[in-house]
Amino acid sequence: SNDEALQVLNQLVQNKCITLDQIHEVRNKQSINGNNTTNTITNTITNTITNTNKNNHTKTSNPKKKKMNKKKKAKSTVQYMTRHVAFKFHYDGATYNGLAQNMNCPNDNSVEKVLFEALEKTCLIDKGEEKVQQQQQLQIVDVMDEGQGLNDDKNYNNNVEANQNNINNRRGCKYSRSGRTDKGVSAFGQVIALKVRSAFPVGAMILKNTVADVNNDSSQIKTKSDEYINNDEMALMKESDLPKNELDKVSCWIQQKKKNNPCNNDENDEKREKDLNHTVGTTPTTNTLVRRTMTEKSFCQMLNNVLPATIRMIGWSPVSDEFSARFSTSSRTYRYFFIKRDLNLNKIQKALDYMIGRHDFRNLCKMNCEEVDNFVRVINYAKVVVTKEDRCHITESCQDRIDSINDNDKLDYRAKCYFEIRGQAFLWHQIRCIASVLFMVGKNLESPTVIQELLDIEANPAKPSYPFAPELPLVLHQCNYNNVKFGHSVENLWRISCDLEDKWEELTLAGERLRNGIQSLKSDAIVATPDVVNFINAKRSERKKKMAKNKILTMMIDELSHEEADIKDLIDKKGSHLSWG
Repeated sequence: SNDEALQVLNQLVQNKCITLDQIHEVRNKQSINGNNTTNTITNTITNTITNTNKNNHTKTSNPKKKKMNKKKKAKSTVQYMTRHVAFKFHYDGATYNGLAQNMNCPNDNSVEKVLFEALEKTCLIDKGEEKVQQQQQLQIVDVMDEGQGLNDDKNYNNNVEANQNNINNRRGCKYSRSGRTDKGVSAFGQVIALKVRSAFPVGAMILKNTVADVNNDSSQIKTKSDEYINNDEMALMKESDLPKNELDKVSCWIQQKKKNNPCNNDENDEKREKDLNHTVGTTPTTNTLVRRTMTEKSFCQMLNNVLPATIRMIGWSPVSDEFSARFSTSSRTYRYFFIKRDLNLNKIQKALDYMIGRHDFRNLCKMNCEEVDNFVRVINYAKVVVTKEDRCHITESCQDRIDSINDNDKLDYRAKCYFEIRGQAFLWHQIRCIASVLFMVGKNLESPTVIQELLDIEANPAKPSYPFAPELPLVLHQCNYNNVKFGHSVENLWRISCDLEDKWEELTLAGERLRNGIQSLKSDAIVATPDVVNFINAKRSERKKKMAKNKILTMMIDELSHEEADIKDLIDKKGSHLSWG
């Protein structure tokens, strides 16, 4: 049957008896002859394997080529220790569909997918034997079904099994993430944790009751430098003995690599086993363990060398087996950036003050009742901040917060600001919902007390309808942990800083070009006064109609009438033509 034939093909590919190109030849021969039986498949495969073996025998008759093939096929059999590590990294969410990988989507464009591809490429985690075999099987099925439209159910089942292997592989390395950001949302302090491969081989030995000073070299550790050390004085290296960062040095004893000596292999193995069972030598010889002063891998630089420029690993820290990047987080800080324009920052700050504390935020998030039944969250800190370059004219006593209407009026129309909200955990789209309501408050469309009303679930049990704020200005700024300090490499930070500076310079120059265009319109464009009057009247009437629908805003219509009169008086004084500026 076809199932049996596919199983045979899968075994042949795994044993490297045939390749996918040879399977293509089989399929082509079937389509030419019009046969699709199991016997035809088996006979064609047998003939192909026989011809391939003859060709390989002829091609590898040159001894030099044989040596080259042996070198390419040689694989390291050294096994390395693994350790639980937390990584801090940043990414630009504008180019991704979110942090979490969608296992059921073949065209998934997530940060996690790119991260795991980089981890596998740098051999920091194992790809997994099951995963490799599953991919080979999927390729075989695709080749055999090419142009025939068969076995769609089998392809679906195989995809499901492959996704399950991906999930099992992540569970095996104890993967966890701090915050799950959605499409378009960026992060500068995102944290993940998983088990990665260390630079220290399995079986490395260290001295008992000896703690190596990381600032000292190996010669300063008290050992019997000229004599053999008894096996009782040595202990196997554990994960807790590994260096805490890539700069710390640790002296250990590792097994010397075997030399390629085809003669007397049995005798050498017996001597090596005897030496390992009885003595450990401090002098590098072929029959003993050798002393090495080693450092840990530069995990961040290794990953940054293969990651795209939109993702950068910042630092790492060793963590315990019980650590979870999600559940061990003490607090998370989000920032939402915006331009001041005509927003009233004082009212926005008053609205933020109502959020501090423990509240039910079901009216300020996207409801997901299937997975979440508790909408109570704690906000520890919430404020509106003006960037340093735009608050140079504000008094020193209120550089961070905007506490008075006078300070709000002094700010430039294009001042760059952001909300900063800190809490232990957040709901789905909670920050974007909060930002949307805060913008309504800043535009005087709602009162700051609207936050207080939305948090009162008894008075407002149903969430009102309002749009989400855009996702691109939102950033997961920081994830804090107790007793976890991330180590940073100077060279790695220098590279990241250069990348960010280059990107900032590119976007800043683009912004200045746009600003130049705005200034040109203001200085050069001239418009007719009647056209200005008609435009203002149309916009005012449109705004009045919108306000009339809201009972709260009807009181503002009279204020608009007074503003219209003032604008008309000002236009009459200017003459028949006005500068756009």
